[in-house]
Amino acid sequence: NYNDTEQTIFSFAIRFYAWSVPMFSEEKMCDTRNAHFDVGYHFSKIKKEIEAILFDVSDVYELIPKVEKILIRNYNIKHENTLVLQAVEKILRSRGTLLVGELKNNLHISDRQLERLFREYVGVTPKSLASMVRYQYLWNDIIFCEQFDIQDAVYKYGYSDQAHLYHDFKKYHSMNIADAKRYALQNVEKIQECYGDL
Repeated sequence: NYNDTEQTIFSFAIRFYAWSVPMFSEEKMCDTRNAHFDVGYHFSKIKKEIEAILFDVSDVYELIPKVEKILIRNYNIKHENTLVLQAVEKILRSRGTLLVGELKNNLHISDRQLERLFREYVGVTPKSLASMVRYQYLWNDIIFCEQFDIQDAVYKYGYSDQAHLYHDFKKYHSMNIADAKRYALQNVEKIQECYGDL
């Protein structure tokens, strides 16, 4: 009887850091920024392997280790690029404040070469990646620092002034800082209420 059948529905997603995608992808990252693709376009082998086990598991906790094994099997070290990984490390260490000029000088390569490598392996320019990293660090501070101070953040993240910071934040978040923080914390409370017993 259909009514007696217990059905389990859960959502599952794999989140990659932008610079790690090429190690699992079958295609280069050129022209992928702000684009939407079927998962099979870049990850057809991984997609096929995951689909083969989806109906054999009853919950997400059983699925995670199986998918991890699939990802490890499909990791392609030939798709790593040392210069890109070094550049990403420098961007992360600087919390996104490192200028592209400093980056190319540190790596001893030309602007053109750096841009080409990032387009191929990351899908965005070094400047765009640095800007996104800076925004993520700023957002983390806004949410988790009880005494967040906008002027300190302007200095810490290398913005020219407060207006520059506000404009940059809104570019990524589509709302101002106060509204974004209120919205985020309100949703965290709702999630905690729903899943408090887990």
